[in-house]
Amino acid sequence: MIPGPRMLVVTRALNVSGAYALLGYDPALKLPHGVQVVDGADECRKAVREQISNGADWIKIYADYFEPTFTLEELRLVVETARSEGHPVAAHATTKEGIRRAVLAGVETIEHGTHGDAEVFRLMR
Repeated sequence: MIPGPRMLVVTRALNVSGAYALLGYDPALKLPHGVQVVDGADECRKAVREQISNGADWIKIYADYFEPTFTLEELRLVVETARSEGHPVAAHATTKEGIRRAVLAGVETIEHGTHGDAEVFRLMR
């Protein structure tokens, strides 16, 4: 055994249909990509469980991708499902509304937060 850093792994992020542009270049080819596309409560719950079974230590979700993606209810369900398995959630959120929804849903971290304002930063606190 060689001592080394402890890795906390995030597998594919979760995002909704039509919100992630990098899904491949030729529709005839099925290429791997960085997100698992999910729509609705049942798919959100199942995807979190799949990511954990694939070795995720953290769950990453796109709370927005230029505009909000998941509903607040869906985000809360992702956080609740992940926490019930002992896993935290990180949210890609750059818009004010994406940040607001992610914070209200209870995510552990906001990644980026570039267009937040004083209101959402107070909410984060």
